[in-house]
Amino acid sequence: MSTHSAVTTAPLTALGRPTARWAARLALLPGLFPPPPTSLEKRVRRALLLLLTVGSTCGALAWLALSRDSDLALPLAIAIAGSLAASAVPWHDLRRDAFAVVGFASAAWVAWFVWLTGGPYSAQQALAFIPVLVCALGASQRIGVPLALGAAATAGLPLVYGTATAQGVREDLTLVAILGAFAVGGPFLLREARAAIELQQMASKRSEYYSVVAHELRNPLVGIRSMAKILVRPLSESQRAQYVAALEAESNAALALLDGLTDIASIESGRLRLALRPLELTGVVREVTSTLRSGGHAISVTGDEQPVMVAGDDRRLGQVLRNLVTNAVKYSADGAPIEVSVTCDRDAAIVRVRDAGPGVPVAERGQLFQKFTRLSTAGATRGSGLGLYISSMIVRDHHGELWAEWPTEGGSVFGFSIPLAPAG
Repeated sequence: MSTHSAVTTAPLTALGRPTARWAARLALLPGLFPPPPTSLEKRVRRALLLLLTVGSTCGALAWLALSRDSDLALPLAIAIAGSLAASAVPWHDLRRDAFAVVGFASAAWVAWFVWLTGGPYSAQQALAFIPVLVCALGASQRIGVPLALGAAATAGLPLVYGTATAQGVREDLTLVAILGAFAVGGPFLLREARAAIELQQMASKRSEYYSVVAHELRNPLVGIRSMAKILVRPLSESQRAQYVAALEAESNAALALLDGLTDIASIESGRLRLALRPLELTGVVREVTSTLRSGGHAISVTGDEQPVMVAGDDRRLGQVLRNLVTNAVKYSADGAPIEVSVTCDRDAAIVRVRDAGPGVPVAERGQLFQKFTRLSTAGATRGSGLGLYISSMIVRDHHGELWAEWPTEGGSVFGFSIPLAPAG
């Protein structure tokens, strides 16, 4: 099945602002400049890489400038080159525990550097904190804790390959104990930080959620109250019909919002139940588009000549398609064509809806599939801002994907893929 990106991710500077000028430079260091990190763990890995790169570079330059010890130029150069090499790896595309390689490599380098700078008499043994930090925070707890304990043990290696005074032994063992405690407690601290952030985000989202719901419900309810007050007055038949139609429109808007909120509650609580069964997708497309051919828009359908069988819920897939076609109608000028196509790509059926509207501003594309999103191009059109979010969740529960495309000739294309039903 083909994979499509929901939006085009703009290149980011260190401050997170999209700039095309930096795209080529930052592409060389995807570990430092990945797409916007979506989890605390990814942000931690990026911060660790930044600390390694900056720390190794500044430390090497300072050491060479102050000590002028050319014998250490090679290990210091390896430290800088290794940090840059680690930053050139797209860790966001790999398994989280793959990052443990960075901790293992840094532990080996620190042990080597301590040996070169005096062994049991080296003042650089505290550098073992670096690989402990990388292993404990960069990998999962199952992998990170053992590796971090191993990295902590490297601080005691001088006791093995050299002689030391009683005071030196005590200092080395104390350092090993401190690093070992951090190796065990680091993942715990990270887990607690994640929990605290999630609680704060939930509280913020809940507050915003209540505020938006109250605002969105207020508008149709105020309209319904106003229409009700007017309808009790003596009116001509034409006036009464006009106000009744307005009352119905406001009621439908309120009901649509409540239906959307109900769907969101079901989705986010895991209670959304889909009746998946072998389904003829082109039949759903024909049914939905036939009911929406109104308002002066010519809705054309291609690719519906042959049956396309998927495993799906006809009511929910109809809801997704209805939302996409309704949005296309809403954002297109009167008389503009709406194109719906059904194709197959390997093991998936793909439905695309193309409009001739103004498109979506680049700055707003990252918000398309979020709750209560209203585009600046919406103007006076009605909408709750829930449709695309709910649609993306429904498609996800069908093991498919919903995305948006931006043709160079203008307009927008919204499409979704659904796995084909097994043959036979």
